[in-house]
Amino acid sequence: TEHHEHLFEKLVTSWRTTFRQNLPFYTVQLSSINRLSWPGFRDSQRKLSNKISDVYLAISSDVGDSLDVHPRNKIIVGERLANLALQHEYKRKIQADSPQPLDIIKTKDEISIIFSHCENLKTTNQQPLIGLQIIDLKGKTVEIKDVKIQQNKITFKIPMEGIYAIEYAYQPYTKANLISDSDVPVSTFNLKL
Repeated sequence: TEHHEHLFEKLVTSWRTTFRQNLPFYTVQLSSINRLSWPGFRDSQRKLSNKISDVYLAISSDVGDSLDVHPRNKIIVGERLANLALQHEYKRKIQADSPQPLDIIKTKDEISIIFSHCENLKTTNQQPLIGLQIIDLKGKTVEIKDVKIQQNKITFKIPMEGIYAIEYAYQPYTKANLISDSDVPVSTFNLKL
C-alpha cells in the first residue's frame, strides 16, 4: 500500500509536469474479492483521492466478485466514471462523488459519523446497514447492526469501552450497502478515534 501511495503521487505529478497542465485523474477503486490486503488498499485509494487535487475515485467494491478480480458488471463502473467526469469536467449539476466521512461526534454512549457529498444517506433496497464494525484497543472486532440513518449522518450505540477504530466495508469481499441519495456507494474506510 505504501509503495502504491508513493508511486501514484509520483505518477500524477510527472504527468502534470510533462503535459504542463493540471490533468484530472479518474481512477477505479479495487473491487471486492477475498484478498486480505484489499480493504486497506481501497481505503488508501480513498485517502489519495481526497489528498491530491483533481483526483476522482469511482467506487466498485459493491460490484465485486469473491473469486474474480474484475467486476463482472463493468457498465456500472463505467457509468460512475462518466458521472464523475460530467460533474467535474463538464460542470453538470449532479453529485457523483462518493460520500466521505467528514466528522465523528462521540458522546458517552453514542457515535455519529457525518458524511460529505450527499444530503441524505440510505441503504440499497432499504435493507439494514451492512459492513460497519468497531475495533477496541485489544483488537476485538464487533459488527454494528443497529444503525440510525438521518440525512447525511449515521448514529449507533457504543457497545463496548476502549474503541480504537471504526471500519466500514473493511472485509476483503464486502456486501456493504450504504449509499448516497444519488446512489453512489460509500467507500471502504477506517477511522481511528
